[in-house]
Amino acid sequence: MNQVDTAGQIEQKFREFRASSERLVDNICKEYRSLEQQAKRLETEIAQLDETNQRLKHDMRRVFQGFQPVASVRHSAQVHSVAVSKNSKLMASATWKGELIVWDLANLKDPQKTHVFREWTWGKEMKGLYAAAFSQIHPSIVGCTSVDQNVYMWNYETRQCDVFGKDDRRPSGTSQEGHKDEVNGIDFHHLRPTMCTVSDDKTGLYWDYQQGKLIRKLVGHTNSVYSAAFFGTENGLQDSVATCAFDSKINVYDVRSGSVTKCLEGHKDEIIGLDYCSRHHMLASGSDDGCIMTWDVRKWQKLHTMKLENNEVKRVRFSRDGQMLAASCAELSMGVVVYGGLGEATPRQMAVLEGHKDAVFDVSWGETEDGRAILASGCHDFEARVWQEIDPRQGGDWMLRM
Repeated sequence: MNQVDTAGQIEQKFREFRASSERLVDNICKEYRSLEQQAKRLETEIAQLDETNQRLKHDMRRVFQGFQPVASVRHSAQVHSVAVSKNSKLMASATWKGELIVWDLANLKDPQKTHVFREWTWGKEMKGLYAAAFSQIHPSIVGCTSVDQNVYMWNYETRQCDVFGKDDRRPSGTSQEGHKDEVNGIDFHHLRPTMCTVSDDKTGLYWDYQQGKLIRKLVGHTNSVYSAAFFGTENGLQDSVATCAFDSKINVYDVRSGSVTKCLEGHKDEIIGLDYCSRHHMLASGSDDGCIMTWDVRKWQKLHTMKLENNEVKRVRFSRDGQMLAASCAELSMGVVVYGGLGEATPRQMAVLEGHKDAVFDVSWGETEDGRAILASGCHDFEARVWQEIDPRQGGDWMLRM
């Protein structure tokens, strides 16, 4: 009887020991997971602090910056649009004569003309161009929009052109699906081979330019639509595009369905320019009412209104790092206006760039290898100019007004 009791006691103690060991192992595992999560949080916080530190260094450096004109290239007609490539090595300019010109920016002080595109097929030339843009994922492709109702996609390496619109002659072409009036604007998706074009026909068209197919027609505006802007790589908005129009409204569309998901109102006149900044989750718009407005896309609320008296604002663009916003304007004394402090309650006017002799209609940003901003401007005075952020250690004639 005692032996049985002893065996039972041993078995009981073994079970207790095993249970205790399992609890200990479980606690160690929980503690390890907790430490692992803490380590990941710390790693994220360190990365965020490092990013913040880099931004602060960049911001502190930028406080002392101005801009200086480094080049001016003459055209044979009004320059209606300029675009700097993603790697900042090329600039495209689009003119009212129907010419798309590609410039090599290797030497900023002396841009070299590398390509002039006008005749897209034998005996067929592009008409007046409104807008130009480089593809985000295919560096050799630059698109432009025309008064002739077509969208032209040029590969500047092969010199081949695809036409989207009424003059598309491919068997499975887009002649019946394209715009029915002048095409004013174009923007490329940041992750997909798609683009959005907008027109005086009051519509936006969402295309797969690689397949040469129309995906969606975007309706809802009551007047000419002038610009389009995708939302970069913003989570939750990769299937959205914003458009602005002469009806003084900004529509946000879900390109999967074509439905209007948001309508932003506030401008009192035709809206010409539209651009998006991922850093601040911010949409910017420019209007003939002389106002630049910014919008928080997380809450779909207006953030800022920057009023330029006795002026008309045309296209607006955020700098590559999201630190600055440039606006092209009609007034000669304020042809290009640059704002900073976009994350603050009131953005500050950092610079006014003078020198053009007519309305400036477009601006586009690039960046030098040492991180300084490049700004291109296209004007109705037949010129495109290139401006560069000044390194304060080098001095120079600053084009700066605080």
